[in-house]
Amino acid sequence: MSTPKDNTTLSLKESLKEYWPNLIGFSLLPFLFALGSQHIPQIFIHITFFVSFIFAVLPVMRKQAPYSFWIFGLGLWVICGVLAIIASMILALINS
Repeated sequence: MSTPKDNTTLSLKESLKEYWPNLIGFSLLPFLFALGSQHIPQIFIHITFFVSFIFAVLPVMRKQAPYSFWIFGLGLWVICGVLAIIASMILALINS
């Protein structure tokens, strides 16, 4: 991941192209919460949340990405949360 040369903030489209790996862990967290919370120790879930949160917001904190990048990441997190709840409900129906 490169830093803008003249210390300017990238547009949302450019920052998504550049920093999309930062959002992967953050968007997969709801699946960890919904599907693995009974089998994974709580401390691991807390540490994973903190690390992925910092990694996702880092481009915004460094002023390399606009604040809308963080809003997009939060929206992605909510959508993945809904999908994780649906997946856990389907798995509960299958297992019962």
